[in-house]
Amino acid sequence: MEVILSSRREGKLLEIGCGKGEFLQLAAEHFQVEGIDISEYAVDSSNYLLNGRVRREDIEYSRLQADTYNVVAAFNVLEHLSKPGHAIHNIYNALENEGLFIGSVPYNATPIGKAYTALTHIFDPTHCSTYPPHRWDFLFKKFGFTKISYFGEVLLGKNLNAYLKNRYWNFLSLNMMFLCEK
Repeated sequence: MEVILSSRREGKLLEIGCGKGEFLQLAAEHFQVEGIDISEYAVDSSNYLLNGRVRREDIEYSRLQADTYNVVAAFNVLEHLSKPGHAIHNIYNALENEGLFIGSVPYNATPIGKAYTALTHIFDPTHCSTYPPHRWDFLFKKFGFTKISYFGEVLLGKNLNAYLKNRYWNFLSLNMMFLCEK
C-alpha cells in the first residue's frame, strides 16, 4: 500500500483479481474502492466485507468504463490470462490521465526465478503467461504506458512482503512489481 500512497493519496481504486478483498479493505482507508474477480466464491466472500463493491468479471473479455480510476491494481493476475495484452489495454483505457497501474508477475529472468516459476506451474497450471521482463515491458509500452518502473517483491508470509528497489532486487526477488503511469 505504501508504494501507491507515495504517489496517489486518494481517488478511485480498482483491484483486479481481488480474492477475498484483503487489499481492498486496506485501500478503503484512502480510496473509493471497487474490485473484480472471476471467482464467484471470491466475489461473495469479499462483498460480505466490502458492502457489494466487488463484481464478478473477467478482465480479458470485459470493458471497463473509460477514464474512471486513479489506480488499478493487479497483483499476481496477468500471468493467469491467456491474452494479458487485452487486459492491459482495457486497464489503460480505464485509467484517468496520470492514473497508476500497479501489479506483480513472476520474475523469471534468473535461474532461481525460472526454477520457482516452473515449480509453481506444477502446483498451479493456470500460470499460462509467465513472460520474461522484456515482454511485459513491450506490452505496457504497446498499450500506451510511458512511465514504467520495476522493482522486486519478496514474500515473507501471509499478507507480509518486502519491496526491493535497489539494483540487486532482480537477484533476490521471485516476483517483479511494476508501476505504470498513464
